[in-house]
Amino acid sequence: MMLKISERYAEGKGGALLDPGDLQDTQPRHEALRLSVAVGLVAGLALIAKAMNLPHQIAVASTVIAATLVYRRAAMAGLGVLAFLYPPLFPGK
Repeated sequence: MMLKISERYAEGKGGALLDPGDLQDTQPRHEALRLSVAVGLVAGLALIAKAMNLPHQIAVASTVIAATLVYRRAAMAGLGVLAFLYPPLFPGK
């Protein structure tokens, strides 16, 4: 497949690097459903945390856990992105 892409790129066929049947998604994606569930969980947890007067650290941790449960495969990459939240959440450490 890489050879086909490189040959077509060298020929200047940038819009037709692969045939339409070359990339077939074998597993159906339910991204809209996952996103809806994640947004619902995060919003629900935020409202519950506000109603129970929980600290912000617990609210953030619970929403991260909820998103991790929804997006299991991409969780570790996403948690690495959230590392910038550590200093504002824990200022004394």
